[in-house]
Amino acid sequence: MRLRDPMLHPRALSLLLVGAVAVAQSFVSPAHFTSAEGTASITAPFGSTAVPVRYLQIHGDVPAMTVSGMAFRWECDPTGVTYPPFSVTLDAWISTAAVTAANPSSTFDANHGPDKVQVATHRTIAIPGSDPSLMPSPFVLDIPFDVPFPFAGSPASLCWEVQITARTNTLAAAFDGALNVVSVAINPPLFATRGFAGCLTTGHVTPITITTALAPMNWPGGTGTAADIAAEMLANGPIFWVLGFDRVSWNGSPLPQTVPGSAGAPSGACQLRLDIAWTTFAVATANGVTALRLAFGVQPALHGAEFYEQVIALDPAANAFGVTTSNLVVHQLVAPYPTPLPVCRVSALSLAATGAVDTSTFLVTQFH
Repeated sequence: MRLRDPMLHPRALSLLLVGAVAVAQSFVSPAHFTSAEGTASITAPFGSTAVPVRYLQIHGDVPAMTVSGMAFRWECDPTGVTYPPFSVTLDAWISTAAVTAANPSSTFDANHGPDKVQVATHRTIAIPGSDPSLMPSPFVLDIPFDVPFPFAGSPASLCWEVQITARTNTLAAAFDGALNVVSVAINPPLFATRGFAGCLTTGHVTPITITTALAPMNWPGGTGTAADIAAEMLANGPIFWVLGFDRVSWNGSPLPQTVPGSAGAPSGACQLRLDIAWTTFAVATANGVTALRLAFGVQPALHGAEFYEQVIALDPAANAFGVTTSNLVVHQLVAPYPTPLPVCRVSALSLAATGAVDTSTFLVTQFH
């Protein structure tokens, strides 16, 4: 293949260089979950209610890079749970690991190499609240380092540790993790979350709500199924299940779109939050309930793909447009991944010298 012009415009070259730096200076471990929901829900150490807590992870997949900080993200839950903001006070260290993720020591210090350095000293980290409609959540729990750490990459492993000595949360909160279990790795479920509120059906005091769940998949067979239930609609009322693949815009118009005349009506503001790519008609039961079971084909190339669901119900008395809408449901495909993943953790509900070793679950971690 011949290049027509060997010269790049300086502006284009600078953009390429900036992009290359950005890629080189950010890495998610395990990499499979860079843009996909992890398969484990973990409270320790950040979402635990205990103090003090000592916690360490070893990562064997981090490339050569200068690490200036690390970050973590909220867990997404089918119930659409919203975690409130809180803060933790911590100290943090990082090193080239003296061991690998396959043979960690229960003695915290034995996992660190001789280049261990403290990168945060009695730092209070403010953690913003979660947005349950985003899957995966952004890496909002960010710990910037006081000094950058040059890491040589493979075959070495990276070891980090935090000691949490104060916190403001009184309830446990979950952060996104990965499950190092073969049965889950070869056949991850269809992940789901939900966000926002639907509007009111005539005569109801609870908004139209779709409930969802993690759905079993058949990745070896190339098939999947989503099964959701919607409630709080008119008895025997006509409804449409709608599915889309974009929540940003539809037909050139930004989303969400508010149903005309609904904001000041008895229904309250009803909003469409997806592009309508597929619809199916249904009739609610006498209790105002309807269910959807959607079968589809899958392949590993769809890893990280999302699709969205809402219900649009016909309700002439609800507003001038005669339409009400439900909350938004988000589904994400997480493809099978190889095990064992080269990550492990050691944790203790104290600042003791030793802790419990766990090679089956650990936090998804972004190094930047």
